[in-house]
Amino acid sequence: MRLTFPNGEHPDVIEASRISLGSGSDSRVRLEGLAERHAVLANDRRGLWLVIESGDAVAHVNARPVSRLALVRPGDLISLGRVQVLLRSESDPQTSPLPPASAALNRESTGNSAVCAERFVLRGVGGAHYGRSFPLCEPVIVGRGDSADIRLDEPAMGDRQARVELHGDRVVLRDLGAGDGTILNGVPVRNALLAAGDQLAWEQNRYVLEAPGLSAPVQRHDTTPLPPTAAHTTQTMRPVTGVHSVQAAEPSGPTPRRRGAGVWWLIVSAAALGAAIAALLFYAPRLGG
Repeated sequence: MRLTFPNGEHPDVIEASRISLGSGSDSRVRLEGLAERHAVLANDRRGLWLVIESGDAVAHVNARPVSRLALVRPGDLISLGRVQVLLRSESDPQTSPLPPASAALNRESTGNSAVCAERFVLRGVGGAHYGRSFPLCEPVIVGRGDSADIRLDEPAMGDRQARVELHGDRVVLRDLGAGDGTILNGVPVRNALLAAGDQLAWEQNRYVLEAPGLSAPVQRHDTTPLPPTAAHTTQTMRPVTGVHSVQAAEPSGPTPRRRGAGVWWLIVSAAALGAAIAALLFYAPRLGG
């Protein structure tokens, strides 16, 4: 994983599995103003977890409070007290050809708009449209202008900054030439083929692509450079995965028993019961006199 600090509190950090953050001397990322053991970012088989280690620690993911732990993903903006941390993903340096804009599907060509709306949706996870969903049954325009489908009143946004298009089972992010492009999983891009779970950000507004069954393209980013900003750079990173949840509950409950162990337990129980019945039948006449 790569952590970027938009306000410059710490250099970028690259780590494969675990990063501790706090003011203590044993923290991988040591920052004044945090609790001694503030938080840990760690991978396991379920994904990438943000674990809050101090009861007094203040933490947010995409402006949503986290009290104990949360599953996070590339593109998430993590706030630990006053420190902001951007979780970055890998930018593919190879260009992938995009289908022509004229081939984008619309409500008429998709046929069943209800099925389309269920399969391909941009869902707001931070900012002005938190919790709202935008179906991709027809191209969705993002910008500051009145004609935008996702209208964001941000000073740096163009009137028509980007368009998200559906092409069969492919979803395309297309730059419209206004503004500073789009942040895809923490990396600035102009155009890209999208995969399920990708996070798109414009300023503080973040959206996740929900597209069950949509596979990730091998090559998907273009190489058009974006102007540098105070919040983002164009360095690449090691990819991480995880299921997005701003406030995820800790998995609970007993670990399922393996089938083999259950069978042996039944055999032992049956044998013990049989022995008890045999002893009762053998000794019962004697006890009766």
